[in-house]
Amino acid sequence: MKKFLLCLSALLCAAVFAADKPVLLIGQSYSVTPFARYVAIPMGIKTVDARNKWVPPREYHKYSAVYLGVLVKNDKNFILNKPEEIADMRRYVADGGTLIVTSGALYNLCGKGRSLKLVEDILGFSWYASVKSTNYSTIKFTDPAVAKVLGLENGCRWECTSSMAKLTTGKVLAEYQGINGQANMPAILVNTLGKGKVYVLAMDVFGQRRVVKTIGIADAEGRFVLTPGGIKVQAVEKLYSWILDSIAGVEMSSSRKNEKSSWGLKPLGAPGKLPAVSRTGKKPVFKKSQPLRDAFLLAEDGKSKAVIVVPVKARRNITALAKELQRHLQAISGAEFPIVNAAAADKNAIVFSAEFDQLPPETAVVKCRGNQLILGGPGVSLALTYFLEKLGVRYLWPGKLGKIIPQKTTLYAPQIELCQAPVLAVRRIRDNAPAPRNRTLWGMAHCGLTEFARQQEYCQLYRKEMLDMPGNRSLNVWHGLGARSSYSWGHAFGNYYKRFGKTNLEFFALQPNGSRSQEQSVERPRLCLSNPGLVKQIAADAIAAMSKNPKLTSFSICLNDGGSTSFCMCEACRKLDPVNAKAQTMGFSGMGKQNYVSLTDRVLHFSNAVAELVTAKMPDKLLSIYVYSAYQTMPVKVKPHKSLILCLTPMSYVNENSRQNCLEEYMQWQNYGCKLFFRPNALWGHYQILAPQNYARKIFNDLEYYKANGLCGTDYDCHEQQWAFKGLVYYALLKAHWNPDRLSYDEIFDDYCRAGFGKGAETMKKYFLSLEKLCDRAADTGKDYLNFFNLDAAAELNKLLDQAESECAGDADAVKRVQFVRLGLRGGEITVKLDQAKKAKNSKLFRQLQQEMRQFISTTLFESPFFLGPGSMYRNKHF
Repeated sequence: MKKFLLCLSALLCAAVFAADKPVLLIGQSYSVTPFARYVAIPMGIKTVDARNKWVPPREYHKYSAVYLGVLVKNDKNFILNKPEEIADMRRYVADGGTLIVTSGALYNLCGKGRSLKLVEDILGFSWYASVKSTNYSTIKFTDPAVAKVLGLENGCRWECTSSMAKLTTGKVLAEYQGINGQANMPAILVNTLGKGKVYVLAMDVFGQRRVVKTIGIADAEGRFVLTPGGIKVQAVEKLYSWILDSIAGVEMSSSRKNEKSSWGLKPLGAPGKLPAVSRTGKKPVFKKSQPLRDAFLLAEDGKSKAVIVVPVKARRNITALAKELQRHLQAISGAEFPIVNAAAADKNAIVFSAEFDQLPPETAVVKCRGNQLILGGPGVSLALTYFLEKLGVRYLWPGKLGKIIPQKTTLYAPQIELCQAPVLAVRRIRDNAPAPRNRTLWGMAHCGLTEFARQQEYCQLYRKEMLDMPGNRSLNVWHGLGARSSYSWGHAFGNYYKRFGKTNLEFFALQPNGSRSQEQSVERPRLCLSNPGLVKQIAADAIAAMSKNPKLTSFSICLNDGGSTSFCMCEACRKLDPVNAKAQTMGFSGMGKQNYVSLTDRVLHFSNAVAELVTAKMPDKLLSIYVYSAYQTMPVKVKPHKSLILCLTPMSYVNENSRQNCLEEYMQWQNYGCKLFFRPNALWGHYQILAPQNYARKIFNDLEYYKANGLCGTDYDCHEQQWAFKGLVYYALLKAHWNPDRLSYDEIFDDYCRAGFGKGAETMKKYFLSLEKLCDRAADTGKDYLNFFNLDAAAELNKLLDQAESECAGDADAVKRVQFVRLGLRGGEITVKLDQAKKAKNSKLFRQLQQEMRQFISTTLFESPFFLGPGSMYRNKHF
């Protein structure tokens, strides 16, 4: 009978563990929540949350595994010293249960004295020791198979504050590598007890995420790229996922059960036969600048001979423009120019007129009529810039030093005429002005500005100094950036998981683990583009938004970028991917990069489906989509709907082959008859290093080419505000946006040097042309820019700046502008040394140079706030 009862008991225990059961989570909320959000939920695992509560071990048999996170301190219920609880826990593991214990839990389970003697046979060790992180380097996996699964064959530097000691039956999976004579210490332990296992880990998800501010960022092509800290965090999450995945009988959500087999890396769409027709685009036409003829006198010997006329019923912005004109004329001539409401016919005058206000939007009018110069039209701000530049004023970079105002005590109004609107309906360069929040704070901390008060001080200084004179227009407005069409674009689905994550999980991308959870990327969820319900929902959102605001020309259905979850690889989505689409590599959560085909046809199929529903009710409306990330190559099967605005993002100034391919594909996209919009990230060039660069000619000519071939608008992202490093690039791009006289790059380049550097102009041309050659060589070969911009190159560039500064002697502002440019060269020199120390693995010198760079940047920012945008430095590979 006794033998029978023992057999029955064993059978009952086996039956208990045969059924799928959830995972129990015990611990404080700040420990349990990250584990659930970033590990359990994305895996599709059902959990029971017992945060801030103690569940007695006699109830553990209800669960396939028990996670013990950071427990409630000073609570006697969380101390394992009751014999019956210890026996129940031992029995649970021996019968086949899994116990996952974190370092935070051990602090509480120990009770006083840090001894775990009572539970050493359960945990596999009896002492929990504090260690100094300075005595240990990376974690080394003693089991190569585990390291390979986690992608950490070379080890990882996790936070090291405590370790297991006095091992009994535990097996070490990974250990902290001791330095300075210190012995290695266990970091991850597994103990087998009967049919079950106990995992003890010296690190947890909460602890790693707490010390890492940013897990990852989107790269130039919208792909999610982990930061060094993000690599650590993902490795910890992979570790816990690997443990949960190894446990038999874990209860999964029904969606994971049904869909995991649907995930795959084989495209299932029929091959496409859509030809990619190439054709030669129109070449932009440029004109030579013409000498100006004097029309009438504005000032003589420092005294005004004209007035500024602002009609009584002028538009609100006219008064501000008139005052800006007044300030400039006074700065040029020294004369006071009165602003009046009317002027006699025989009085020389600059007149802000409403005569041309009915012309098409943004049309700028400048006309000479005898002794009056008329400024007007809906684009009157553009007209004012045009006139002031004819007087010799230039705006090279933000702030007073960047504004060039010639000195002429006798001044004439030139004989000029303009009636023109910008070619592009939308002209945007994101200025990314520093503000003490988000990534900017991270970037400033990299630059040595670690105190929040100091960070605020710099941001305030930047805002204060960015205008050359109070009340004047900003650099971007001066150069005509703006819009006359209410196009809408940008990543559109940042709130979708919050809206539909609980009610319509089928809207979201199936992940490799069989889950559709987007908990790891709530703000940037990936979507299941084959889902018809999702298509209907997005179309309904578009119709509702444009019905509410009839002025909207378009609605954005641009997919999110750079999220830490993967594109959907469910069977239905893969049927939208032609097998002959262009091959590429894509990143997948927990799997790294894998080979697959372009998703362009899938994205166009989805976008067309939305467009059909929207245009059926609103035939005159448009929808914006990005051609980006894993869907930026030409389609092979699906043509875009005519109502789509194609926001092209591909462009490269670090690889000439890629650039030429982008220019060719632009014309291929144009064949479909859709509006084309340009939203590149390429403005940043060699963005991971800090060094002077010049690809101004290419960026100018490319935009002019696109303009000549039907481009409707721009939105240049990734403006790093590195004016001392890339100022000519930024200026050339501004000029390409509003180029009413159709000047070539060479004319604009000559004028830039002549206006900014006076007698040193020719030498500064040599400086910029030398940088251009270095950038071209890097782009032509596809090699690292620092292979060409080295200390020898920097020495030659320094000689040119020395010569230019000498030539500018007597012109204090020109000297200061040469010195401003030299700041970029100085930063480049430190970068080269940093790179050399890194390649030589000279960590001591590397750290010294890092500190030198931080000191250089943090000091210079307060002396010259526009030389560098510190917010962008979080991408720098040497920091």
